[in-house]
Amino acid sequence: MLSRAVDRLGRECVERGVTRFDVLRRFLSAGEEPPALAEAAAEFGMSLPGFKSLLHRFRQRYREVLLEEVGQTVGSVGDVAEELRGLLAALREG
Repeated sequence: MLSRAVDRLGRECVERGVTRFDVLRRFLSAGEEPPALAEAAAEFGMSLPGFKSLLHRFRQRYREVLLEEVGQTVGSVGDVAEELRGLLAALREG
């Protein structure tokens, strides 16, 4: 589910012309160290506040996509939160 959500988000970024998805993706992964915010902002040619805003919107969209992906695997909308809790618990343990 997580990889499907990231793949989908990557396709959306390409469609919107965001060419540095590889940099943004590193801010989602718990196992990968993201670059410093100032460094990432410079890679995007943005001010630090502008990049922080972009990153906030990016993470928000990731949450939306992840919820949609989880929603496709459960029987009802009410089960999404429970499934996410289980997924997060499994990630913490693994």
